[in-house]
Amino acid sequence: DLGLGSMTYYRWRAREAQSRLNDQVRVHERKAVPPTPEEVAVTTGYARQHPLLGYKRLAYALIAANQAFLRPWMVHAVLAEAHLLGRRAPEPELLVRPPEADHPDQRWHTDLSMWWFSGQWFWLIDVLDAYSRYLVHCELLLTATAEAVVLAGQRALETLGERPRGPGEPEIVHDGGPQFIGHEWAQFVRATEMTNVRTHPYHPQSNGRDERVHRTFREEMPLDETANLYQARAVIAEYRTYYNECRPHSALHYLCPRDYYRGDPAKLLAEREAKLRAAAERRRQYWEEHRQ
Repeated sequence: DLGLGSMTYYRWRAREAQSRLNDQVRVHERKAVPPTPEEVAVTTGYARQHPLLGYKRLAYALIAANQAFLRPWMVHAVLAEAHLLGRRAPEPELLVRPPEADHPDQRWHTDLSMWWFSGQWFWLIDVLDAYSRYLVHCELLLTATAEAVVLAGQRALETLGERPRGPGEPEIVHDGGPQFIGHEWAQFVRATEMTNVRTHPYHPQSNGRDERVHRTFREEMPLDETANLYQARAVIAEYRTYYNECRPHSALHYLCPRDYYRGDPAKLLAEREAKLRAAAERRRQYWEEHRQ
């Protein structure tokens, strides 16, 4: 009558006798307390003001600014409801890297990138701390000579002041461009007791941290082609401050580079968690009051 095979029928009967007839066990999910209308308004407004921030980076930027304290998945739900989501597909990992740096100024990455404005080409050299992703130095050069690159490296090293350095630190990683393989650079590295690290030729992923910074510059730095040299230097200096002190970084648990470079990241992460828990309790109290 049921249209079942006899084996299926008797198997079901046997499972019924053992109280195992259900194919799937239903687990009652605990519903999360939704954001308040004020939190929704703050989140959507901040998202519109910062269109380049993904939902995770946006969540932690809101916490850092003391504007809203929501988990990333809650921000994702708010942005989805407001049709404000925009995500990039993850890129495959192509490089097996050496052991990660475990303290600031252990390893630096440096490279040059070309920028066109004011009717001519300029070169931007940056020095990035591998541990904290902090932009130690960033400078616009008129010419990419070995002498100019060495002077930029010297200015980056001077930012350390009297801070103690380990033997051979910082390791300075570069792609082996002509400015980094000449006598001037070798003499500079030897005199400052750093460690010279040349990446594999024709393999930009070896210096991937700095290459990623260059991409971020192209996407976010508001440098107009009509700017003159002084305006460009002012824009670069302002963006460097924003990048180091205000922009949450995914590799740093969405803290800012400065928090890792000269701060106490463990303390800051604990404070963030406390804020999130306190905000969840306030939301619970809000909805309990409004249900009455």
